[in-house]
Amino acid sequence: MIMSEPNKESEKVKQSKATVCFLVKDNQVLLCLKKKESFGHGYLVGPGGKIEVGETSEQCVVRETREEIKVAPKYPEKSGTIIFNYFHGGIPEIQEVDFYIARDWEGEPAETAEMKPEWFDIDKVPYDRMLPTNQKFIEPMLQGKKVNGTMTFDEDFKPLSSQLIISD
Repeated sequence: MIMSEPNKESEKVKQSKATVCFLVKDNQVLLCLKKKESFGHGYLVGPGGKIEVGETSEQCVVRETREEIKVAPKYPEKSGTIIFNYFHGGIPEIQEVDFYIARDWEGEPAETAEMKPEWFDIDKVPYDRMLPTNQKFIEPMLQGKKVNGTMTFDEDFKPLSSQLIISD
């Protein structure tokens, strides 16, 4: 029996799972200016982060939202999952992100070292201040739809393709 060599390229691909939360109340959505020097710096995003070992997606979205804006979502509703294929620091990365909408929470959103929260009318979200292509999936999610799919970017984070399924 001949064993094949492991694919050296596939070993270099970083894979992770993460969550993002959007707080929604009275036809407004809370977005946050990402202040910390990391992926997404300078853009409006929802609070979220990587799922830790032994943690569920739901536990992660509550923990990350609490850490980043001092709010604990109650009963966050999953709005979809997007698999992002991109490069970060020259290294290919595949990140599977579960998105949530929370309409109830404990605490008041507060600025932290990582994020500065800001409320926007849902029909006036400044998508031009977000990462490229975010409008394609965030807008339907904010309208109550489910969005699942894949988005691929090149080394300069220019969109190459997107395959999204939007459902009620």
